[in-house]
Amino acid sequence: MSLDLSQFHQLFFEEAGEHLQNIEAILLRIDPRHAAQEDVAEIFRAAHSIKGSGATFGFEDVAALMHAMEELLDRVRKGELPFDERMVEAGLAACDALRNLLDARRGGPPADAARAREAAARLAALAQGAAPSATAGAVAGKDVGTAWEAVFRLARVVAGSELLVDNMLQELARLGACEVLERPGPLGGDGSWRVRIHGPEDEAGLRAVLELVTDPGELVIRAVDAPPAPTADETPYEEEAEDGSYTLFEPFPQLPADVPAHDEPRPEAVDGDTAPPQEAHAMSRGGADASIRVSVDKVEELANLVGELVITRSILNELAGEMEATELFDRLMNGLGLLERNTRELQSSVMAIRMVPVANVFARFPRLVHDLGARLGKRVRLRLEGEQAELDKSLVERIVDPLTHLVRNALDHGIESPAARRAAGKPEEGELVLRALHQGSYILVEVEDDGAGLSRERILASARARGLPASDALSDAEVWQLIFEPGLSTAETVTEVSGRGVGMDVVKRNIAELGGQVEIRSLPGRGTRIGVRLPLTLAIADGLVVGVGDELYVIPLGFVGETLQAPPEAIGRIGGQPRTLRVQGDYLPVIELGRRFAVPGAHAEWTEGIMVLVEANGARAALLVDTLVDQRQVVIKSLEANFRKVAGFSAATVLGNGKVALILDVAALIDGARAAGLAA
Repeated sequence: MSLDLSQFHQLFFEEAGEHLQNIEAILLRIDPRHAAQEDVAEIFRAAHSIKGSGATFGFEDVAALMHAMEELLDRVRKGELPFDERMVEAGLAACDALRNLLDARRGGPPADAARAREAAARLAALAQGAAPSATAGAVAGKDVGTAWEAVFRLARVVAGSELLVDNMLQELARLGACEVLERPGPLGGDGSWRVRIHGPEDEAGLRAVLELVTDPGELVIRAVDAPPAPTADETPYEEEAEDGSYTLFEPFPQLPADVPAHDEPRPEAVDGDTAPPQEAHAMSRGGADASIRVSVDKVEELANLVGELVITRSILNELAGEMEATELFDRLMNGLGLLERNTRELQSSVMAIRMVPVANVFARFPRLVHDLGARLGKRVRLRLEGEQAELDKSLVERIVDPLTHLVRNALDHGIESPAARRAAGKPEEGELVLRALHQGSYILVEVEDDGAGLSRERILASARARGLPASDALSDAEVWQLIFEPGLSTAETVTEVSGRGVGMDVVKRNIAELGGQVEIRSLPGRGTRIGVRLPLTLAIADGLVVGVGDELYVIPLGFVGETLQAPPEAIGRIGGQPRTLRVQGDYLPVIELGRRFAVPGAHAEWTEGIMVLVEANGARAALLVDTLVDQRQVVIKSLEANFRKVAGFSAATVLGNGKVALILDVAALIDGARAAGLAA
């Protein structure tokens, strides 16, 4: 009977990914000149865990690479080698190679075996105290000499003790490079071991070790023609404990009893469960912080069911409101009140499950800043703030690309070269800040640099060159928004990083698709701050329900500033522009929803309707509606998934009366008004 380990591959990939991320984060923050011993030890433990698990599952390329890293770090932590910058760069190269190997094992592009071997060789050369260019492959400290092969059976008392077996392997490793060619399987077999030792000049030392653990007549030792000693690619993989003892990985490891057995790899886990598999297993046996890994699909299904429950509750409330007051009615309302309270608690719990720390996004950027800064010849320090702020799992992966564009732009266009910063009286090292903070039902993610800031004149000149309406009367906020126009770039030269006018328009479009907006603040010579404001979840939102004719629409509450009725004196024209609404000294364009969506019976006279003042991406406008119905939480339903994309709307919801109400895309409406010349 054999055990299919493929069912546990997903668990390994998740664990290895967490360790890889941890290794990379430490390498990027560590000071090579004063490396803390705890940092070196933490990298060692992470590499050790990946090596051991990789060997368990037969991923020999992964184990070989991590073995080379482990050997180097072991010498550093023992004080045999000083930690230096070369080790940081070699470690980062190994992380890249490891990521490539893991992606290939998960069904991605084929692994670059040469890259992995080169990374391992670089680490091995450093472990020997050589320059990185030295030919590698051998493991430090293992001299090649005569090889001796021993075949034996352990005494019963030894074979039954993992501690004694560990001690034996430890002693064998001290004699030279040790290969365990055969050992008893989990079912015991005939109990035979076969090991090969490279290095001892005679068999006396080997015999002295093995005679202590075998019965008389159960040990045979002979000299063999020695192939080269095991290299970093070939060394058998053993678990080395802190005390130096070794445990060879078995082909059929002892797996946690509570790990489920499935025929297929487990689906992607919820990133919010940050406990490593071993830790999660330990906690599952007791403790207040017990946690489990759950498939994202299962969480999504649960969230959808809660959404349907919320809609059903609204329908029942609406029907109850049409009943006459009787004793039965009072009992019904009491039951509905209890249902509403329980539904809200269930809804909050499910939403909490979907929430993950924004650290899962931020963790990708230290390496990007390190590599890109080196490529551009700039010294940049990255500071992360608010990493524990949470947002919906469905948003995590979708905001990575927009934030990547913003970070690359800040490094290329924002932060100056060391010479330019020195001439401006600034420190040569620039600072880039990634910050996250909650604002009600929204999360604000900011990318801030202390660079040269945006140039109003260059942006206006570039916009005019492309035929865009770019008046000198535009406010700074409106000018900054021009950088999101397709094809617009203020770069003097085109580089491999940016300068072609692509990327920022994609940022704005992607953020708008998530129901968010982008805000920019910039001061010449002081730097730029770009804020991305996103809803905490894409499943449920607070909305203002408005009536236009016989239609009901929902305006996401995060875009709403205030509501008012327009007095006649606040309506007028400026410089031949279309009519505007004057509010506290600002002149706002008015978007008549009845006319925009051709709704019969909608108010056309501004003084008869209600103005809803909204703001998106730094631009303000007023939406003309007939009535304000109420403010409520709505369950968001995708239009594209259930129907098709409709201009001016971002999604839909189902109201308590069973009717579908469309959710307005406020940012798109304002942009459309500006493009049509309705906005100043």
